[in-house]
Amino acid sequence: MNFKDIPAHENVKRQLRDMVADGRVPHALLLHGPAGSGKFMLARFFAQYLHCEHPTSDGEPCGTCPACIQHQTFNHVDTLFVYPVVKTEKLKEPVSDDYIEEFRDFITSSPYMDFDKWASSFEKKNAQPIIYVYES
Repeated sequence: MNFKDIPAHENVKRQLRDMVADGRVPHALLLHGPAGSGKFMLARFFAQYLHCEHPTSDGEPCGTCPACIQHQTFNHVDTLFVYPVVKTEKLKEPVSDDYIEEFRDFITSSPYMDFDKWASSFEKKNAQPIIYVYES
């Protein structure tokens, strides 16, 4: 998938590409919007674009270099995901990595990242997923 595959957000995509072209990428960015609007997809593909070894002339990641392949399989060493999880009988102090396979499956099947659906995927239906302090 490329930026062009993400519907709308043309101004944001242009700004992200311009940051890279100008060599002026800030240390942090906040992408804000309603649930299901594609902001998570934008963040993922911006990270891929930043790491891509051979970006195309039209501002897309090449999709074939080692960095792009690692991003497509959610295995790039410089891209970390931290997301809300729940405590269980087995996991008294859970961290995101304890749920990495489930998270990869979820973002593959639901690329627009509706966290309400993520929360409903846990076996403890009444638990509120959170990012615990020991995650840091």
